[in-house]
Amino acid sequence: MPNLGELRARILRNLDRANAPSAERSDVAAWVGQVIREDICSAHNWDFMGHEETVPSVNGTDKYDFPDSGDGSLFKDCRFIRFRTAATEDYRELEECSEKALYQNFTELTKGEPQAWARVSPDKFMVRPIPDAAYTFKVHIWEYPADLGTLDSSNNTLTNYYARLVEYGTTARALLYYGEIQAAQVWSQMFQIEKARAINSDKVRLSPYDRTLKPSLAAGRPITGLRRGSFRRPAAYSWNT
Repeated sequence: MPNLGELRARILRNLDRANAPSAERSDVAAWVGQVIREDICSAHNWDFMGHEETVPSVNGTDKYDFPDSGDGSLFKDCRFIRFRTAATEDYRELEECSEKALYQNFTELTKGEPQAWARVSPDKFMVRPIPDAAYTFKVHIWEYPADLGTLDSSNNTLTNYYARLVEYGTTARALLYYGEIQAAQVWSQMFQIEKARAINSDKVRLSPYDRTLKPSLAAGRPITGLRRGSFRRPAAYSWNT
């Protein structure tokens, strides 16, 4: 489970710049952050990016900010929203629809318990009916991993479990910066292969095993006490009717 310092050392060796000055070492740290956010996490909602936050409703307010557990820059997308009216109740999922559908199916003045929600901007959602009390939304979201910064001891889920993926992507990006196009293409191809493999593995983990319900061995049998052949077709009934 390499940290940023170990990952940076690997990348500099790939670039044949193991003794690079501090300025280049800082560049590598910046490229690692860019690759994680722009090249890896923008392409797939990874399992570890899933998170949930509660958002209290306000009487008469229909628009709310998507929650962000960091400094406001981590929110990526919303998975779904659940809702409850009191702490003693279970959450129930709200129906997601388009903003247009929300206006078509609900009035702009009616208050009540929310039934549906829509995205109205990259960082806001709107609910209908408009809340008439202080309820609670539980918003299930995907968030980008926090920036690693420049400290060698920094790490996150990607550096811990997908270090090779980060290494390949950063090496390819760095080679483009240095103008080594042919080498960059080779590393970029390796990065794409590794990313596809990692995403496929993550998708398998996110897909629960669906058990197929089989009919009982007794299904279709007559109830106890009735012998086979006890059911007779009525004389007046015809299969051709």
